[in-house]
Amino acid sequence: MERELSIKSKDFFLVFILPFVFGVSYSLLELYTGGDQVYYSKFYIQVQELAFSQAMLLAPNSLGSGEPVSIFILWLGSYLGFDKSIYISVLNSLLAFFFVKFSNKEGVPFFITLLLIFNFYFIVLFTGAERLKIAYVFLCSALFFKGYSRNLLFVISCLSHLQIFLLLPSFLIYSNYSFLFRLFKYQYLNKKFLMISVAVASFSLITFFYLNDVLISKVNAYLNFERSPWQLVQLSLLSIVGVFSSSNYKRVLFSLLPFFVFVLLLGGGRVNMLAVTFVIGALIIENKISKPLPVLLLTYFLLKSFPFIQNIIEKGNGFA
Repeated sequence: MERELSIKSKDFFLVFILPFVFGVSYSLLELYTGGDQVYYSKFYIQVQELAFSQAMLLAPNSLGSGEPVSIFILWLGSYLGFDKSIYISVLNSLLAFFFVKFSNKEGVPFFITLLLIFNFYFIVLFTGAERLKIAYVFLCSALFFKGYSRNLLFVISCLSHLQIFLLLPSFLIYSNYSFLFRLFKYQYLNKKFLMISVAVASFSLITFFYLNDVLISKVNAYLNFERSPWQLVQLSLLSIVGVFSSSNYKRVLFSLLPFFVFVLLLGGGRVNMLAVTFVIGALIIENKISKPLPVLLLTYFLLKSFPFIQNIIEKGNGFA
């Protein structure tokens, strides 16, 4: 009986949260007239009567990107004549659906799920980061599958936004930590880990070969960003939360090391966002997300979302 009530309450929570996310998303998108939305809105209008192949040719100049999956999804909504704010709000609701279902599956308390779904980075995904949002939709949906299906969805996520590639080293280390431990301690190389590493490297090389122009321009742009010691401090504080909350602190610590390299090379910006994604995902899976430090972190990100929303309302750009 208790289990049935629990399931019903979770379903009720999901039914309640999705229309709320859609409404908030639509309202904010209607107000978000600056920043990246200037280029996304212009692109959405431009491709309405173009073939997908033409949209792909237009994307690098209009959006500074050429990831085929996200461009296809944006083109499809425009080509079918959907209002952009409504179409993107549906995608936002889909992202919220997958994430809330994942949280429910892992037994995350309702109040923690609320802190997660309305934290700063989710609000950024809901409003100003269209391609990255699409990538996260596939990333979250991959959590419900195993084997080839999960790998395929992860590949699609990478092809939605190249930034997802920055998660690969940490995912590999975290999911294959026992193999790596035996490799370094006993010099024993597991065939499964070797095959996974070769597959990931091959996929990365092929993708970079076909999208090298976009990749080079992105890397050059990131290299020109101003570096700040605060970006490393932020990542260090996040690492402390992950290490002291995890059931295996060494596993999380080693998994986070690639992000320090990426921050030094590319700057904090969205690298820290991906690091937050990784830490939160790991703590949810380990059933440690309700510990004091993660709750404190999530409360901070919730408070951080308020000035971002205020900027959207007052200035039309969350990052203004």
